[in-house]
Amino acid sequence: MSDTNHHELFKLRKKIKQLEAVQGNGTSMITLVIPPKESISKSTKLLTDEYGAASNIKSRTNRLSVQTAIRSVQAKLQLIPRVPVNGVAIFCGEAVGSDGKIKKITEAIEPSKSIGFGLEMVDEDDGEFGFINVNGKGVLIATLSGTMKTVLVRYSVQLPKKHSRGGQSALRFSRLRDEARHNYIRKIAEIAGECFVKDNTIGVQGIILAGCADLKTDLQNSELFDRKLRGKILAVVDCEYGGESGFNTAVEASAGVLGNVKLVQEKEILKKYYEDIALDTGKVTYGITDTIKALEMGAVESVIIYEDLEVDVVGRGVVIGDKEMYNTPTIFAVNGSGNMALTEWLVDNHHRFGVQLHFVSDSSAEGSQFVKGLGGIGAFLR
Repeated sequence: MSDTNHHELFKLRKKIKQLEAVQGNGTSMITLVIPPKESISKSTKLLTDEYGAASNIKSRTNRLSVQTAIRSVQAKLQLIPRVPVNGVAIFCGEAVGSDGKIKKITEAIEPSKSIGFGLEMVDEDDGEFGFINVNGKGVLIATLSGTMKTVLVRYSVQLPKKHSRGGQSALRFSRLRDEARHNYIRKIAEIAGECFVKDNTIGVQGIILAGCADLKTDLQNSELFDRKLRGKILAVVDCEYGGESGFNTAVEASAGVLGNVKLVQEKEILKKYYEDIALDTGKVTYGITDTIKALEMGAVESVIIYEDLEVDVVGRGVVIGDKEMYNTPTIFAVNGSGNMALTEWLVDNHHRFGVQLHFVSDSSAEGSQFVKGLGGIGAFLR
């Protein structure tokens, strides 16, 4: 995905988050989702029918609110000559603002992915990768998509120790241990199939098999492990730890085959950033004030910013809450949009300064440290 598309996707996510936070006033909020290739006239007829049905609402206030919202959607549709290639979703109605006042909302959004029967946002374009981290105490099965890590299953086990206790023959103990190990491998294979195979189709682009000792190898070679899943294995990596710590280690260890996944890219950018800080190269800034000053001076090559940074551009200054952090007479002069989030301002204006823009999450240890310890914004200097 190009930088431009990443930035457009960021703005789309931002708008969706704003809409998610909207509290409708009664039953006046309407959502109209139009899939691609569907005609505008079909949706117009649907709205006309709904307008007539709304006349049966007993409450006069609710009836007028709903009908007003329907008319607003109809008016919005008249401005759309044809359905966009990915479809369109229109949100309209009355909402209660944070100040308790009622305000009217009308938004038309073209999603980044084609709409099916309903609006379904895909978090990243990287696809989804499966992880199986197995050791003698249990297995963790998870997925990684972009920056989102999702644990699907945790399964604990107590395998017999390598050496028998008194009262058991070595042969019998070895047989029991092999049987327990076989049952464990079978259970992992079953769980993996349930997690990654739906309707005889693999639901992930690839699988990373991680773990310690030879359990991961036994699983990979086992006839109990679905052949389709075996064919999806991208890497087998050593991992000393189980659980989520092991999952994070497996992500790092498989960076070579997951180079296009956003979380891996984030970690690489931040790793270079931390190296420059440690070496005191003078080639990086961190924090709002120093980064904005460097941007104003034309000294910035690329900006790193936390995607959910709660900093606003107000007039010609940068504000966190009600505290002004930095005021400049020049850098924010071209800001015809009024108050807006700094993240959005950078998306709209970074090309003016000839800089690259890297959004990062707090999903990794590096990202969390960047947000909590360095203010969630920094830059590489020219």
